[in-house]
Amino acid sequence: MAAPPACRPGCAGRTARRVTRRGPTSTRCGYGLEGSAAVHATRRLRVLVHGFASIGSAGGFGLPEDLDDTYDQLIQMYLSNLRNKS
Repeated sequence: MAAPPACRPGCAGRTARRVTRRGPTSTRCGYGLEGSAAVHATRRLRVLVHGFASIGSAGGFGLPEDLDDTYDQLIQMYLSNLRNKS
């Protein structure tokens, strides 16, 4: 199964929401991961999303750079890693 194409700018957040809502099934369908690999991939994404949200809600992002850009870059990095491993 071919890996999905890279996300267009701005769609990384939607991809993350889809994977975290649907869990390992979404990871398997989009990236060819199954079983334990899909569970671990979903857990890693949930940790990234939760950490980002926790830091943001605590006011931990004090620099002026756009948080949406940072979040998109984070998710793109994660998805790129999945593409390279599938």
